[in-house]
Amino acid sequence: MKLKMYSQDYKNNMRKLLFLLSLGFLFSLHFAFGQEMAMKKFSIKVQAPENNSKVFLIYRSFEGNELMVDSTLIKNNSFVFEGKTSGYCYGGLYIAKSLNEAKPFQAKHYGFFNFGYGETKLDWRNPKIIQVTGGDEMAKYQIASSALLDKRLAIFNSPAYRAQQQQADSLRAIADSLRADLDQQYGTKYEIIDDAHAEYIRKNPNTALSLHFIEAMIFQRQAPRWKVITPLFNMLSDSLKNTFRGKVIAGSMVNESLAPGAKYIDFGQPDKDGKIIKVSDFKGKYVLIDFWASWCGPCRAENPNLVKAYQAYKGKGFEIIGISLDDNRQKWLDAVAADGLTWPQVSDLNGIKNEAAMSYGVTSIPENYLISPEGIIIDKNLRGARLEQALQKYLKK
Repeated sequence: MKLKMYSQDYKNNMRKLLFLLSLGFLFSLHFAFGQEMAMKKFSIKVQAPENNSKVFLIYRSFEGNELMVDSTLIKNNSFVFEGKTSGYCYGGLYIAKSLNEAKPFQAKHYGFFNFGYGETKLDWRNPKIIQVTGGDEMAKYQIASSALLDKRLAIFNSPAYRAQQQQADSLRAIADSLRADLDQQYGTKYEIIDDAHAEYIRKNPNTALSLHFIEAMIFQRQAPRWKVITPLFNMLSDSLKNTFRGKVIAGSMVNESLAPGAKYIDFGQPDKDGKIIKVSDFKGKYVLIDFWASWCGPCRAENPNLVKAYQAYKGKGFEIIGISLDDNRQKWLDAVAADGLTWPQVSDLNGIKNEAAMSYGVTSIPENYLISPEGIIIDKNLRGARLEQALQKYLKK
């Protein structure tokens, strides 16, 4: 079944768990590898925390975009899942009465791990954490990393660090400067994790795992360190850079540079009649480049605001070009009609692999860019009242 849809001991394990999670789980967008690869068998053997309960496996391949779901019954305090995958996967185990309850904070017990081809062995007898005890390259790396991580993170449990941390918490007036000093002296937890990833990437520039680590450094950080990430990405082999995920990462680097003041990127895609429409066709106008899809709920909810804005400003030097990330022509056209979208609509029907979206580094939708008559990006991600305010500012209603 396919669906488009997370355990004081405990605190000591949490840093390790956070690191293991960073290896793959919750890749925010949403987007994953599109490279075609052969399907191979996998087997997951688990020592369970209880008996006679239903357990769900929910996982996603690094090379896929759909969540897969399987379930079984725990017997003799163990269970096995078997299947096929096109590559490394990140997944979650949930002990729950039903699939609706197989969610973080709702399931009785849950935990996350990564796995690949062949056999992966997990020890889940402690319901608060899943330990990988054997398996392929991914599992072996996690096991080795766990010991290395304990050593690297030991500084955070040292008496010196804890004393300074308590002092910082109690002296609120100087807390910010103390934390800054700690970060400078010891490095942040995420910096240590990223540095461990970077070390692996430099030694293994040709593995899919290296590409995945760069993903984590980008999409699981509030402020990605682009000065570190960019040279690491450039080290990767051309074959990795040319995968779908490689192109998405390259696009994210472009997206980072597409701030107000940058020149827009031109592109052309077919409308419903096959006519190629380019952004440059509307030179001399204010153009809103809008990335959306029929299956995107937030996009559909925002469409009434776009309709209102278009009706008010279309005769005053304003145009919208909609780029759909659909892969189903009929669903795309049905949504256009249902939402009353009368401005130019284009799509290459390649779904999340849409070339225009990838050129802009789009990793989530809705996303839009307001372009000036001179071809300069003047604002982005305008929704609701912000869109109206921007159009009033630039078009002098």
